[in-house]
Amino acid sequence: MNQCLRWNTDLVFLSLAGNLIGDQGLEFLSNSFYAKEMSQREIDMMNCRQIERLTELEDIVNEELHLPIVEIPNQEIDIFEEEEECLTNLFGPVNFKTEIDPIRMRVLQQTCDEFLEMDPNPIVANVTICNGKLIGAGNYTVNVLNISYNRIRERGFICLLRALREQYLAQTSRSSPKRPYNLRIIEYMGNPCPEDSLVFRKIEYYLKQSNKVEIDKTPQLCSCMPLITSNIDPDTLLLYDEMVEQFKPTEEESEETERSISEWECCNEFAEIEYESSGEEKMEESSDEVIIQKSSSDREITEEETSDECKDSSSSSSSSSSSSDLED
Repeated sequence: MNQCLRWNTDLVFLSLAGNLIGDQGLEFLSNSFYAKEMSQREIDMMNCRQIERLTELEDIVNEELHLPIVEIPNQEIDIFEEEEECLTNLFGPVNFKTEIDPIRMRVLQQTCDEFLEMDPNPIVANVTICNGKLIGAGNYTVNVLNISYNRIRERGFICLLRALREQYLAQTSRSSPKRPYNLRIIEYMGNPCPEDSLVFRKIEYYLKQSNKVEIDKTPQLCSCMPLITSNIDPDTLLLYDEMVEQFKPTEEESEETERSISEWECCNEFAEIEYESSGEEKMEESSDEVIIQKSSSDREITEEETSDECKDSSSSSSSSSSSSDLED
């Protein structure tokens, strides 16, 4: 029987602008947007609790069960007896508890209930116990995610791309229950990742795919875009701009990131995404080919003209030479 431990569906807008979460922070956040099996430690981390609850409970129980007990005899001890006999009477054989006192057991049970009680978390919407495993359903209520000015590189956005793909697969899968994931707008201004990166085009593609609405419903905006306006003060923005310039990826890092994206797509049996701009790119390529062909044909024509001129000049020179010979 599934036991619901936590439920929180109130978070709609999540803004982390200017928190400098970095690639690791975005990876941690991305793992919260789709269903997956979770460990107790991961749940504790998402609750901002560094305590390993089950380990602490185990220590308490072991301390109760294996604590050595010193039995003091009820009879009065003769102070004139020898020291060894006195010590023998005071410290007899060590006995271990085989059961916990009922009062102490109630305290332990209450402590256990407090440890196992899941606090509401704005990121993970639902955690259930199924077949002895902890399953986090992932947050599917966030509409807008603002991660501007957070020193996030391309590899951090790849983690977000993976989360969006998992959301899309969860919606289209027949076995898993379909969930209406609502993540529609991602604002990413002020990060070292270049805005024309391939990863943003793929993120925008999955945003649109995961949020396709029925015909009878009004379409909603789905986009991955830089933040146009911001509530951050100008001085802070200048500091962030300097930081962005400092942490811009090199050409080698960009090439390595594109290579990792392509490898990840191949491993996940990605089909190549036909973007809306592909038609324009093909038109540009075809126009370039036409221009090249035209230039080559023009070159051939000019070469033919020059060859004809050379022939004419050679013929004229030969005729002039022949006429001069005749005169002689």
